[in-house]
Amino acid sequence: MATVMQISVGETQEDFADFILMAWGFWFRRNKMIHELVNLPPMQVMDFFFSKKGMQSAGLQIQGPSKSVIYRWSPPPTNWFKLNCDGALFFNHNKTGIGAILRDSHGFVLMALSRGEEEFLEPEIVEATAVLRGLQFCLNIGIQKLEIESDCKHLVEEVNNEAASYTSIRTIITEIRRLM
Repeated sequence: MATVMQISVGETQEDFADFILMAWGFWFRRNKMIHELVNLPPMQVMDFFFSKKGMQSAGLQIQGPSKSVIYRWSPPPTNWFKLNCDGALFFNHNKTGIGAILRDSHGFVLMALSRGEEEFLEPEIVEATAVLRGLQFCLNIGIQKLEIESDCKHLVEEVNNEAASYTSIRTIITEIRRLM
């Protein structure tokens, strides 16, 4: 408890929030091991932390139930389409899910897809897979003028960076870039 008090007094509010989020992640891992005999890799906990941290730095806040934030969808240019992609981790079920929604420049929904995925451990892999699957689907139906959105800041930076990617998602990044 003294360590928590020292961190809360000696550091910024953001540092304290990071500490609490990371501590929660390792507590969650511990409970999965003890109560469900599921051994989550420590890297998965760290990836969860960094994905939440990335969401915060991208302007997406982790909100409690008493706060509400409204995010507005912005349309793509005329005659273009926008693909919004997202990934989700269901730690209690050891599963992940991906989803995507395609809209035209008027906001009309042209298609939505979702799929359960079971072999992914890292949040960024799930997010990158959502983008890849959505992009593949759009190309298969002939859509080429496409804007893609994701709430995973690191993924967006990696896709937009022309340098070689050396992250755990480099193979998926390479395929996304090739298809774009």
